[in-house]
Amino acid sequence: MERVMIFIDGNNFYHTCRHYLNQNPKVDLEKLAHLLVNKRPGRHLMRTYFYTVDEPQQQGIITALKYKPRFMVVTGKLVKHPISGHTFDPTDASTYFTEEKGTDVNLTTDMIVART
Repeated sequence: MERVMIFIDGNNFYHTCRHYLNQNPKVDLEKLAHLLVNKRPGRHLMRTYFYTVDEPQQQGIITALKYKPRFMVVTGKLVKHPISGHTFDPTDASTYFTEEKGTDVNLTTDMIVART
C-alpha cells in the first residue's frame, strides 16, 4: 500500500482563487485530498498539511481544518513593513505592506522530514 501525504500552500491557494475567481475559495479540501489519493488504487492518505498565515480572511478555513481528521494546519507570520515616506500606523493598511514569513520554510522542512 502506497502512503500519501499532501502539502498545500494555503496562502497561495487562497490568493490565487481571489485573483482568478474574484471570490473566496469554495473548495472542500477534505474531498480534494481524497480525490487526489484515490486517483490510483492502493493508496492510503496519511495526512494533509495546510500552510498559511494567520490573517483574518483565512480564520474560517483555519478553524474548520483544525478539526478535520488527518489535517494539520501550520501557520507562518504576517509581518508589517512601513511604507517609505509614511508614518507607520498598524491600524491603517495604507501606511504599510505585509510580507509572509515562515510558511515556505515550514512547508519545505516538513516535506524533507516526511520523506526520510
